[in-house]
Amino acid sequence: METPTLSPQLSQLISEFEAATERVTKMQREYSEEQWQQKPGPERWSAIECIWHLNWTSEKMIENVRQALAGLESKPKHQDKYTLDFVGWFLAKSLSAKGRFAKFKTTAPSASQSTMYIAEVLGRFQELQEEMIRTIRESDGLPLGEGRVISPFNAKMRYNVYSAFCVTAVHEHRHLDQAERAAMTK
Repeated sequence: METPTLSPQLSQLISEFEAATERVTKMQREYSEEQWQQKPGPERWSAIECIWHLNWTSEKMIENVRQALAGLESKPKHQDKYTLDFVGWFLAKSLSAKGRFAKFKTTAPSASQSTMYIAEVLGRFQELQEEMIRTIRESDGLPLGEGRVISPFNAKMRYNVYSAFCVTAVHEHRHLDQAERAAMTK
């Protein structure tokens, strides 16, 4: 029996999440505890706080995506290209390092805790990356444009499942850029 191939768009998303995992693994090898904890300014996040924020976001996003996917399992299989809806396109563009045209301040629940255990936060990041990749694989062939995901940051904001995956990937790389800058601040 032949294993079905994954949609090229979902394969690309998985590559984005794998690249994020590789970045964190490299950071883990190279950064001292001091570098993980140092803040570039009084109202700025340390590298480990950035990773904690990504963990919080992934936990909420995976939960919300799985709820949306549950309603899609009985729908006919999807054959066309997946597309971002307007909200997903806007957020992905706004969060992207290239072409960024809007800036958002995060809401309080996703801001980090005062005590960070580096190994624990980084281990959880790895687990959540694996879970997100598994969720993407499980969603292949489902009509991801029909499922609605509630944003972890604003319950009034909803986007399709494909958009949720894309926004999460862009969001991760944005905060990994931020974490790298924070760790290198002297």
